[in-house]
Amino acid sequence: MYESFYGLAEKPFALTPDPSFLYLSKRHQNGLTMLQYGLTLTGSITVITGEVGSGKTTLVRHILKSLDPQFTVGYLTNTHPNIKDLLKWILMAFGLNYRDKDEVELYESLITFIIEQYAENKRTLLIIDEAQNMSPDTLEELRMLSNLNAGKDHVLQLVLIGQPELAETLRKPELRQFAQRISVDYHLTPLTPEEAADYIQHRVTTAGGDQGLFTEEACHTIHNYAHGIPRLINTLCEMALVYGYADDQKIITPQVVHEVVKYRQKGAINPYKTHQNENQDDHPHRDTTADEQHAEPQLNRPAYSTAQPTTNQSPERKSQASRTPPTDLSSLPTGVTAERPLLEPLAPPALSRDTEAPSTPPMAAPENQPANSLTSIRQTITTRALGRRITPIRSKTQGKS
Repeated sequence: MYESFYGLAEKPFALTPDPSFLYLSKRHQNGLTMLQYGLTLTGSITVITGEVGSGKTTLVRHILKSLDPQFTVGYLTNTHPNIKDLLKWILMAFGLNYRDKDEVELYESLITFIIEQYAENKRTLLIIDEAQNMSPDTLEELRMLSNLNAGKDHVLQLVLIGQPELAETLRKPELRQFAQRISVDYHLTPLTPEEAADYIQHRVTTAGGDQGLFTEEACHTIHNYAHGIPRLINTLCEMALVYGYADDQKIITPQVVHEVVKYRQKGAINPYKTHQNENQDDHPHRDTTADEQHAEPQLNRPAYSTAQPTTNQSPERKSQASRTPPTDLSSLPTGVTAERPLLEPLAPPALSRDTEAPSTPPMAAPENQPANSLTSIRQTITTRALGRRITPIRSKTQGKS
């Protein structure tokens, strides 16, 4: 559609994984190295995780293109939470007959095949993509199969590729034996702004286009919208080329990118980060350093107060009182009272030193104080909670009498 307009030999941002367009950022190079190292370990389990569209499958397909002929590979991609008859799926991945066989015959067929490969000095490798869909029980069954050994060697190698949920599943206590068998694990993180710009330019030039087709500002705008995820970058760049072609623009600028996102916002599904849908919890890779630096400082307000309110208390001091009383008054230490909301404009009078202790039941008011006194109610509640009565402090005059 737009290839000839931009001088491209093919579409540079196809959604299907294509090893010929592989761009090795620093994190992808590390992931590739860890994957290659895992394959050198006989009978090992390798786990590669990453966000949706981060390039995991592209790495695996790149490995398969250059894999040593000594490997016999089974590639399983159709995993789901309710997968049953795992042995049948594994036999199918290796191109073996799995029909009209019971469980024992299926197991025997797989073991016989693996031993035959080992006898021919070949290594059996099973790669499972989208492994986050597998249940703990299925993963445990897979571990049991990997225990097969010939002498001192484990003869079945596993590579699990999945989203971050796979790592969460493998951390469960019931899978601790599986976790102990993992020799290599690596998590692919999103691209940085600089890597995203290099990634876009790499795909454009690989497709035969000009390196400056996307301006530097447009590349950074695309990174911001796409969270640094290669698949989202691809979809946004593809639509930007379509919009640019429709508007007869030879260069893709930030304005074109904004128009694409604005159009996607009108639909029910918008995968791109915008000011309207940006949320820290939704995007765990977002850098919150700037937010923390400019965050409004929070006041540390005490939950309890040991001081009784006084009549000469200023409005400023009263506004600092805690407004949420504890639900469990028995947890208060001796001499500490729970503050109630200050509904009155002025604080209630405090107990004087000359006030006699109430001799009536706990809920009765003292003689010299109104029955609805907030201080009296507070004193009574505290007295009950602490399981003792408050002994008033007598004045010197009362002590002599």
